[in-house]
Amino acid sequence: MIELSDLIIFAFIGFAGLIWHAINRKKAMAYQQAKHYVEEQGLQFLDQAILFKGFAKGENLFSPVIKFEFEFSSTPGSRNKGVILIGAKVSSIELEPYKVD
Repeated sequence: MIELSDLIIFAFIGFAGLIWHAINRKKAMAYQQAKHYVEEQGLQFLDQAILFKGFAKGENLFSPVIKFEFEFSSTPGSRNKGVILIGAKVSSIELEPYKVD
């Protein structure tokens, strides 16, 4: 027989799965947007990777903003960080100051 504690555990696992799925969907969107933005600026998107860095406060409780970090290069051998905030859509993309040749 299923007990209340089993239901709570299943609900928690289900909720964690939903959050994981939402983060992965946003990560794919953030990757495409960050790569496009960096290349549009004439820079190189490095490592083809984007890292989840946490949540930021959104407009309200039901619209959280997810923060991702990526690396780009302006000159051979340089590595700079960029940050993209994404909620329902891209909130902002910020690049560290970088050297221009």
